[in-house]
Amino acid sequence: MKTVVVRLTGSGVGAIAGVLVAGVRAMEVAGKVTGGKAVGLRVNGAVHTAIVNAAGEVVDDAMAVRVGEEHFELHTHGGTAVVAAVIRAVEEAGAQQVSLEKANRLGLLGRGIAGEVMMAMPLTRTITAVRLIASQAEEGLTRWAREWRAWAEGKAAGELWRLHAAAQWLLERSRSLFFLLEPPRVAIVGPPNAGKSTLANALLGRQVAITSAIAGTTRDWVDAMATFVAGNIQVAVTLIDTAGVRETSDVLELESISRTHQQAYGADVIVLLMDGSRPQEGGAQDRAMLERYRGGVVAMNKCDLEGGGETFAENMESGIRVSAKTGAGLDELMRAVLVELDLAEVRADEPFAFSKRQRDVLVALSLAEDTPEALSLLEALVIG
Repeated sequence: MKTVVVRLTGSGVGAIAGVLVAGVRAMEVAGKVTGGKAVGLRVNGAVHTAIVNAAGEVVDDAMAVRVGEEHFELHTHGGTAVVAAVIRAVEEAGAQQVSLEKANRLGLLGRGIAGEVMMAMPLTRTITAVRLIASQAEEGLTRWAREWRAWAEGKAAGELWRLHAAAQWLLERSRSLFFLLEPPRVAIVGPPNAGKSTLANALLGRQVAITSAIAGTTRDWVDAMATFVAGNIQVAVTLIDTAGVRETSDVLELESISRTHQQAYGADVIVLLMDGSRPQEGGAQDRAMLERYRGGVVAMNKCDLEGGGETFAENMESGIRVSAKTGAGLDELMRAVLVELDLAEVRADEPFAFSKRQRDVLVALSLAEDTPEALSLLEALVIG
């Protein structure tokens, strides 16, 4: 089998990138690019080293880890140019670059959960996701399967209901955790001039949506990637800024409002933003909007203004006071959204069925009729 180099992490800019060197000459290749430091490393051994190219130039400062007999990982800095230079150096040392998919077909990524971890890594967008996926090969799902396999040994078929329930619970929990790999859609809706675009820009940390004191500035929905934070939990989300909703006879605005409703109903979480500085006069439109988007996260904007956040208190007992202008209340708002997604608390080593194969095995496990079948499925869950 030829020796290959594979980028394990996504192609965007990140703090750290992972590069795999695998094949019969992996030790030789890793030795060349590390100035000999990787030679002789034991499996799971690591060394801090410079990465050098064929001309002897240092292209990065990295960690070299021997993860298998013929497998080395180079943990490099994540800049696009840096990773490209490291891969070129590995190619110069005698490896051929291949895609992650081809490496998997060649059997270089390992079997079962271990290989699926490698395949899932490029989908991670936050350190929370990276840690959770990385833990599944040794802890997480692997530990869950082994612990339940030990429990199931010698159990009668009538006792398997506990295992069935555990498998069903894990499937349900994994639906929430999968948002860490496929960012949820969070739509900001509300009346015109409530500050939706200003809020979107504040949550994004950059100017994406056009803002104006003129009601109806946003005529179509705009989406962009943001990171919501709750304590040490980070979740990438697709944030959607929508047109204001109100009664109107303007044909163009009616179309914009229709698109707003479409985006809202297709979102995983709705943030209903109201103008907390405006006197509440029992407006039918406001009450209708609260009813239409019942179950979403309700926020009262402009709490930095005198009386802001107080005028809607009678209708919004659970509303969050925010100021898109000053940033007040944004931490509470992000946490409320993550609570809706069941992601406000994520243990780094909790079990997560993140591939279709894993979920299919869990479905079968939840229906296993006898102990031998259950034991076989639990073993298959880990090794594939």
